[in-house]
Amino acid sequence: MLQRPGRRCEGTAMGSIVLDLRPGLGVGPFTLGMPICEAFAQIEQQPKIYDVVHVKYYDEEPLKLDIVISFPDHGFHLRFDPWSQRLRLIEIFDIKRLQMRYATSLIGGPSTLATFVAVYALFGPTYPGTYDRDRGIYVLFYPGLSFSFPIPSQYSDCCHDGEAELPLEFPDGTTPVTCRVSIYDSSAGKKVGVGSLMDKASAPPLPSGSLYMEEVHAKLGEELFFTVGGQHIPFGASPQDVWSELGRPCGIHQKQVDQMVIHSASDPRPRTTLCADYFYNYFTRGLDILFDGQTHKVKKFVLHTNYPGHADFNSYMKCNFVILVGGSFPDVNNYKNRITPSTKWEQVKEILGDCGRAAIQTQGSTSNPFGSTFVYGYQNAAFEQVMKNGYIATTRQGSDPASASAVRCRPVAPSGLDVCVNSYADELVMTAELLDLVSTSQVPSSLRKPSMVDVLVEQNIVPGIKINKGLVPLVGSNNEPWCQGLDGLTSGSAAYYQQGARFAKWRTVVSIPNGPSELAVKEAAWGLAHYAAVSQDNGLVPIVEPEILLDGDYGSDRTFEVAKKVWAEVFFYLAQNNVLFEGILLMPSMVTPGAECKDRATPEQVASYTLSLLRQRIPSAVPRIMSEVEDTFNLNPINQASNPWHVSFSYAGVLQNTCLKMWGGRPENVKEAQDTLLVRAKANSLAQLGKYTGKGESEEAKQGMLVKGYVY
Repeated sequence: MLQRPGRRCEGTAMGSIVLDLRPGLGVGPFTLGMPICEAFAQIEQQPKIYDVVHVKYYDEEPLKLDIVISFPDHGFHLRFDPWSQRLRLIEIFDIKRLQMRYATSLIGGPSTLATFVAVYALFGPTYPGTYDRDRGIYVLFYPGLSFSFPIPSQYSDCCHDGEAELPLEFPDGTTPVTCRVSIYDSSAGKKVGVGSLMDKASAPPLPSGSLYMEEVHAKLGEELFFTVGGQHIPFGASPQDVWSELGRPCGIHQKQVDQMVIHSASDPRPRTTLCADYFYNYFTRGLDILFDGQTHKVKKFVLHTNYPGHADFNSYMKCNFVILVGGSFPDVNNYKNRITPSTKWEQVKEILGDCGRAAIQTQGSTSNPFGSTFVYGYQNAAFEQVMKNGYIATTRQGSDPASASAVRCRPVAPSGLDVCVNSYADELVMTAELLDLVSTSQVPSSLRKPSMVDVLVEQNIVPGIKINKGLVPLVGSNNEPWCQGLDGLTSGSAAYYQQGARFAKWRTVVSIPNGPSELAVKEAAWGLAHYAAVSQDNGLVPIVEPEILLDGDYGSDRTFEVAKKVWAEVFFYLAQNNVLFEGILLMPSMVTPGAECKDRATPEQVASYTLSLLRQRIPSAVPRIMSEVEDTFNLNPINQASNPWHVSFSYAGVLQNTCLKMWGGRPENVKEAQDTLLVRAKANSLAQLGKYTGKGESEEAKQGMLVKGYVY
C-alpha cells in the first residue's frame, strides 16, 4: 500500500468539498473507465483538496484484487481493475465526509443526511431493492447508482425478500441513513452493491479504435507489431521511421550508465555518467525505444507492465505486450509459447530456460521503499523481476539486454509515494487511548439501538462490537478449533462504524492439549491479523485476542512455549497486513499452568512468566494490554514491574465473575451483588496501578474463572 505524504493546507476542513454526482458516469473529476494515470493527474492538479491520498494493492498477487485510490478525509474510494488499470467502481464509504451535487440539490456531507427518505425524494421512485439478511443491509438501485442502508435487526421484517414499502420507514417513524454509495457503469444492466454485488462492477467498454491497452506483439530479436494501428517497428529502424509510425515521443533522454569500478577509497558511492545512446519515451504506450548513439538505429525496446509495488509505478501506462517464442512471425497462431504481463518469472524460465544469476538493477532505500529489483539476461531479451511476487516490471528486447541501466525519465506521480498508514490512523490511536472504560461484551442487536449508543457516549463510554461468529473444527487439524467471521467482514465493519461503534473484538483460541498444530496456529494468527486490518480500514480499533486454552495437565513452561509461538505468528501477520500497532489493543492470556496441573503458580510467578512473554513478543508501540486475568492478584505484580504498556483487564471476566456468582439470579441478592461489583472495580483499579493489597478479599473472589471445555 502506498500513501502520499500529508500536506494538509491550513483552513482546509475535512468533508468541505462538493463534487458533482453523475450516476453511471462518475463523481467530480473522476470518470468511470479512466486509466489510473489520469486519476493521479487529476489529484496532482488539486493538491489543496486531495492532500491525503492512499493507494492500496495486493502486493503478493497484484492481478487478484483492485488497485484502490482512497481519500480518507473525503470518505470515498476509487477502485481500478487490476489488469486494465481502468476505473470500474466509485465507493463513498462515509457519506458524512462528502457532499454531492445532483442537478440543483445537495445530498450528504455533515449538514445534509442521506436518509432513505431524502434519497427517494431526490432520485425518484424505483423498484424495491435487495435485502442481505446476513449483513443487515438493504440496497436501493438506480441506473449506475446504488445506496446501501443498515437495517436494525428488530426491523428486518420490513425488508422481507426486498418487498419493502418505499420509501422505507420503520414503525417508530425513523428512516435508515446511507452507509455506502456505489457509482458504476450501467451499460451491461448489472446491479452493484455491497459484498459479492461489488464484484459485478466493470469498467465501461473502450471506444472502437482505442489504443489504450493495445496488444503489442514482440518477436525476439526482430520487431514490434501494434495490433490496433498496424505499425511495425523493427530493430535497426531510424528515429525518423519511429516518429512516422508512432508519432512524436513524450520525451527524449540520454541513457545513464552506472560506473561501478572507478570509485576511490574515499568516495565509495556509485556514480553515473551519460553515454551517447538515447531513449525515445512513449509513456502513454508503456514503452521506451533505445537508439545507438553512433548509428542512430533502434537497438532495444523496453516494455513496462506498470504493476504497483515497483518504484516506477505510474511513470508509464501499462504495455499489453505478447512476446512470441518458437514460431514464425507475423503468423502469431504458430507460436508455441507466449510471455505476457501476467506471466510470472518461474513461467518465463520454463519457456526460455535458466539464465543463471541475476544482476541487481536497483537497491531498496529510503527513496525507494520497494526493495531491490534484478535483471535476468537472455540472448535477445532481459526481464526485470519485481520484489518477491515473481511478476515482471519491465522486459527488454534488443542487442544488449543484460545491461542494467535504469530509465528514470520522469517522476512518479503522485510524487513522493511512501508506505501507507491507515486513513483513520489518528482516530484509531485516540480511541485506543480511551478504551480503559470500555465494555467488550456487546453484540450487534444491542449496538443497532440508537438510544443504547447515545447512552454509552453520554457516559464517556466508547461503544464496540464483537465480530467473530464462534468456533468450528479446523479441517486438517487435530480436532482443533477455528474461528469463523471473515465473510462479509468489510461491509459489516463499515456499517458498525456508521452505527457508532469505535472498536471491535475478535476471540480465537489455541488448544494446548490438542496440539497445537502448525496449521491451527497459523490459521488463528492470520484470521486475527486480517480481522484487525479490515477493522482499522473501517475506523474500528481491533482487540486482538488469541486465547490459549488452559484445559490440561501441564506447567507454566509449556504455556509459555506455546504462547511465544502464537504471538510470534500473530505479530508477523499483523505486520504483513499493514496493521497500525498504535491503533490496536491486545487481550492475551496470562501464562499459568494448565487447569489440571497439581503445581499451582503464585501471582509473582504468573507475573514473571507473563511479563517475560510480553517483553519478548509484544512491540512497545501497542498502547494497551487488556488481560482476562485469572484473578486480581496476578495483575498487581505485573504493574509493579517496569513495562512500556498499560496492562489492564477485561471487564466482562474480572468485574462480573464474582458479582454474578453472588447474585445467582435471586432478587434478594441484588444489593449484595452490586456492592460486590463496586469492590471488584476498586480492586482491579488498584491492581492496574500496582497498588492492590488483597486485604479483606473473600474466598469467592480468589477462585479462578476457568470453565473446562467452555464453548461460546
